[in-house]
Order: sequence, then structure tokens, then C-alpha cells
Amino acid sequence: MSNLLDKSSILITPTAYNVSEILSMKPSDGSGDADFSRNSGATRTTQDLLIETVTNNIPRIDYSGGVGHWLFEPQRTNLFPYSEDFSSWSNDNSTDTPNSTTAPDGTLTATEVTENTATGRHGVFYNIESQTGTEFSFSAFVKDNNRRYVSIVLSDTQTWNSMVVFDLTTGTITKEYTKTGYTGTSSITAIENGWYRISNTLTGLTFTGSTVYSRIYLQDSPTPAIPPSNTYTGDGTSSIYIWGAQLELVNMSSYIPTSGAATTRLGDVAINSGNSSLINSNEGVLYTEFYTEADSTDKRICLSDGTSSNRVVLYITATNTLAVFVQNSNGVQVSFSSSITLGQYNKAAFKYKENDFSLFLNGTQVGTDTSGEVPSGLDRLNFSNSAGTSLNFYGRVKSTAVYKEALTDAELTCLTTI
Repeated sequence: MSNLLDKSSILITPTAYNVSEILSMKPSDGSGDADFSRNSGATRTTQDLLIETVTNNIPRIDYSGGVGHWLFEPQRTNLFPYSEDFSSWSNDNSTDTPNSTTAPDGTLTATEVTENTATGRHGVFYNIESQTGTEFSFSAFVKDNNRRYVSIVLSDTQTWNSMVVFDLTTGTITKEYTKTGYTGTSSITAIENGWYRISNTLTGLTFTGSTVYSRIYLQDSPTPAIPPSNTYTGDGTSSIYIWGAQLELVNMSSYIPTSGAATTRLGDVAINSGNSSLINSNEGVLYTEFYTEADSTDKRICLSDGTSSNRVVLYITATNTLAVFVQNSNGVQVSFSSSITLGQYNKAAFKYKENDFSLFLNGTQVGTDTSGEVPSGLDRLNFSNSAGTSLNFYGRVKSTAVYKEALTDAELTCLTTI
């Protein structure tokens, strides 16, 4: 595998960057570097599994999941105006103690939520009014402090559309409930020092200027009753730590801090890697190892001349398939697609050569075409459309490579084997 990557003319891995620039591993003279922009701050997970804030136009090498990758994300807004100040949230048979322990970003800003002795639900909640959408994601960082189980509840009415229960000792999900007519997905990810980021994404909602109800509850059991019956008699001392709550449209993204108002992180854009001496228009391979979530957006990685007249495109479609097409001045020459499992790392490689095109995914040839012309004038690699203006690739990217010659089927099988 490493020998095959050594044969590439452009190789981009999560190794180095400057302000507004992603540095290529190959070549090392700067000609393979990509222009980068994001006109806002953002956060990343460091190699030590801490949450770190970076400033405008700083590319993110992220280690969420424990593996280094470039993190490219679309614009998102944290709708909670107070993501760390839980004194601005409401309490349900609980009390808050701010600045009680070290938070996932290394600061003394985490809040302790302690249950009282009442019989009922114990936790905190925040209601966001006047929202419109069909899919929302609720996430927070939590840590056990004598209360092992915690749940998050997300709903569009007071009828409790979903609840997920997490075990903060084992880092597992112990119960998932989603009301009929809705679809829920959840996750728990380990951070440093006993912290976990937990999430619940709910689809099938019908918000039209409605209120989103978001709750974090302590639980005395791994399988409590369905809300609103998830009650117990508190002991007055057991607690959890919480920090970094986030409510956003669509699936969960990286943490966006807020302090008094909803805050938006702008999208990442990486374009203009390479030149005509590094990209062969007559034949070659476009390869990438990536992770992206299923959604309704078109996400592209593209070789082109900067126009839509000459391009080689590898992309995830808006219907969540892996697809390729080749276009020159005579129109689209080749176009085919394959099913793909998203929400995991995949390796894809597309070989292009006149009358010889093939697509490999995770060690298997999944598409081929023996008729078609190649483009001309290819001189750039974009994580977007050919013009670098839209259809940006969003997700985690471990590596992307360009080859100036068509690899053999055996080499492509080896290159893409997980």
C-alpha cells in the first residue's frame, strides 16, 4: 500500500498546514499544496483527545475516533445560545455547580449537575422556539460523577419523540427509544479524562416555527422507562458533569461554542492543488480514503481545468451513492455509480484512460466502461466542483492521491483494500 502511494504525483495526508494552505506530502516543493478557506473559527479534536479552537482559515487535522484526518465540514449553527453556561438552562429536580471540573478543552468550565431527593426526572433542559426543519441533532459532552447513566431526550412536542440512554462507565448505549413515525440515530465517543460526547439525531420531525425540546437527564438504571415515566427518587448527592451542548440542523458536526447567542461555523473549502505537470489528462487515477455521513448533499473531489468542460469527478451523490463521470468538450464521456456504505471509512479509486475506465471500492471493482474519451488540460485537484465554488466535499479525509498513469487492476485492488 505505501509503495503504491509512493507512485503518486500528488499525495495529501493529514501532516502539515499553514494559514489558508494545506501542504501536500508529495510533492514537497509546494506545487501540490491546496488553497484553504473557512471564514470563521472552528474546533477540532487533538491527538490528546482534547477539544481545541482554531481561528479563521486554519485547516483542521482532527483525531475524533482516534485516527488523524483532514476535517472538512459544511456551515452549521449551534442553536443553543449557551453551550457551556448551564445556569441559563432550566433545572428539573437538580442543581448546577459551574466551573466544577476540567472540561474537554482543558479549562475549568464544566458544570456539575446534582440530583435532589425528589421522586421525578433529574436533569437540565433548554427549549428553542421558532424552529423549522425535519432533522435535528442534539449532542453534549458528559462525564460520570457517581451517576453512571445519562439520557438525552429530543422532541418536537411535549410527547417525547426520542430518548437514548448512555453508560458513562463502559462508553456504550444501553437503550434507544424512538416514537413511531420518526427515525433516530445516536452515538457515544470517548474524549480525554473520562469524558464522552453523546448525541441523538432525530428525523421525521415537522418543525414549522415550532419549539425544539432538548433534555439531559441523570438515570438510575441502564433501561429506564420511556419518558415521561423515566423517574426515580434521587439521593441528593449523585451527579454528572456536562459541557459543550449543541443543537443543530441535520447530523452532528464538530463542537461550536456559544456564549449568549446562536453561533455559526462557516464551511471548509480546499481547492487548487497541483498543476498540469502533476496531472496527466490522457490517463491516471484519482484515489481517496474518506469518511462521510449520509445526507442529501452532493460532495465532490475533482480533477479539472477549472471549468466544467474538462473534468474527472469522483463524488458522493445527493442520494448517497458513489459515482464518477468524465467530461470533455464533446460532453460527458463516462458516467456510472455504485452503492456504498457511509458512516465508515471507505477507499475509492477511479482509473481514467481512453476506452478504459474503472472504479474500485474497498478492494472490489464496482464499475467499468470500455468506451469514452478523456478530457484535456487538467491542471488542478479540488475538494469541490471543477470551479471550486460549490459541491464541496465534506467529511474526514485520511489521504487523497493523484497518479499520472493508469494503475493495473491488481494495483487498484491493493490500493483500495481496507
